[in-house]
Amino acid sequence: MHFKEKVKITVKEDISITTPKLGPVGGRIVAEEFLGLMFGDAHSLLRLDPYWQPKQGATFALKDFVAYALGH
Repeated sequence: MHFKEKVKITVKEDISITTPKLGPVGGRIVAEEFLGLMFGDAHSLLRLDPYWQPKQGATFALKDFVAYALGH
C-alpha cells in the first residue's frame, strides 16, 4: 500500500512537495533500524547520553535531531 502526504520543506523558501510516506509497519521497521544503529555506535548521542531530551519537547522532529547532531 502506498501513502502520499504533502510535506512542507523550509530549506531556503517555503514550498510543499508530495512525497511517498511509509505506513505504520514500514515506519516501525525504519525507526527500529535507526535505533539499533545508534545504540550500536559507541559515539552516538544515545550511547553517550541516553537520558538526553530535546528542549522543544513533542515538537522535536528528525530534522531537528540532525541539526543538533551537526551543531546547528
